[in-house]
Amino acid sequence: MHEQKTPEYVAGLCNIGPEEIARRYRLGYVGLVLTILLVFFIESFDAQRAWRLLICAPVGLSLSGFLQAMYRFCFGYGFMGVFSVKKTRELSPIVNAEYLRKDRNKALALVAKILGGTMIITIFYYMMPVS
Repeated sequence: MHEQKTPEYVAGLCNIGPEEIARRYRLGYVGLVLTILLVFFIESFDAQRAWRLLICAPVGLSLSGFLQAMYRFCFGYGFMGVFSVKKTRELSPIVNAEYLRKDRNKALALVAKILGGTMIITIFYYMMPVS
């Protein structure tokens, strides 16, 4: 019989458990679907190039969900100094100053990746030739 490992909090590495990870994946898929729909409508209506910049919101949502799930780390929880590894939104405070520092640094790095990826994808789409 396979024993399921209990999720654990690891400062600067993992601050969410399976339920929270699943929530982040759902958020990523919602953002991806919204991005595809928005691109479809922009291209279907031959909208002006400036409308392409609107994809930054759903792209950011999608990247936020997928990256938080992949890294098993919620940047919001990292900034707030809490973790949730057992049940969705069952938050436990972090009292160790070193752990708080590690989590906030990880949160900043994750936000930077999300913003950087969002900017790259948005600029790439914006610069694509208009058909």
